Amino acid sequence: MSESVFLASEQSGANPNGNTNQSATPCFYTAGDVAENIGVSVTTVKRIASELRIDVQSTVGGLKLFTAAQVARIKVEWQRRQQEARK
Repeated sequence: MSESVFLASEQSGANPNGNTNQSATPCFYTAGDVAENIGVSVTTVKRIASELRIDVQSTVGGLKLFTAAQVARIKVEWQRRQQEARK
């Protein structure tokens, strides 16, 4: 999922299937969606989320679901770590 589609779907009220829904139901992204958007592995996404103590939603099957705000926190942290590693 490209970053522009990723962010546009959250802003437009579209759900992950691309359907617009004007209800108050939040849009969630899987760890795989987040990993693809940021360019890291699913393991890295889960590790950063755990280290930041982000309280993610989990499905009955154990699938972790992230809100756009949580995705933004993970992305900012990943970028910070990348900059720190370059020093």
